[in-house]
Amino acid sequence: MITVRGVELRAGARLLLSDISFTVSPGDRIGLVGRNGAGKTTLMTALAGQSRPADGTITPTGSVGFLAQDSHAADPAITVTGRILSARGLDTALRELRAAEAAMAEAASPAAVERAMNTYARAEAAFQAGGGYGAEAEAARVAAGLGLPDRVMGEPVGSLSGGQKRRV
Repeated sequence: MITVRGVELRAGARLLLSDISFTVSPGDRIGLVGRNGAGKTTLMTALAGQSRPADGTITPTGSVGFLAQDSHAADPAITVTGRILSARGLDTALRELRAAEAAMAEAASPAAVERAMNTYARAEAAFQAGGGYGAEAEAARVAAGLGLPDRVMGEPVGSLSGGQKRRV
């Protein structure tokens, strides 16, 4: 059960919701609807205890959780390509490839170059086993079909507009 009394939610100085009171009892099925920016996600994070209301009280009995709209939204630094490839689990191999490339370029000794080359070979094998470069091309085609320009593929997801993030 969740009891909410006199809750006020803000996004910075902007008031989203005020004087909200309700009770959700075991077995209740609730739908939360509203326009973009109305405070739906802010309310859910407060109900789950991930943020605090500006005023009022939220009293849960037991734990409260919710499934975020985009589970990767918490990492705005991931690239668009990386996010799309994460559906196949290729994002980790791609990050390792890029890190190994950087390590090879910055290696100061022959031993460091050899370690970086070995890391690169392992990451490339994992990337290829998962569809690799073909998956990158497919990700670019899918993104183009959703109206995402090619120039955003290497950009961090956090730099995109809200609509672009939804498409990713």
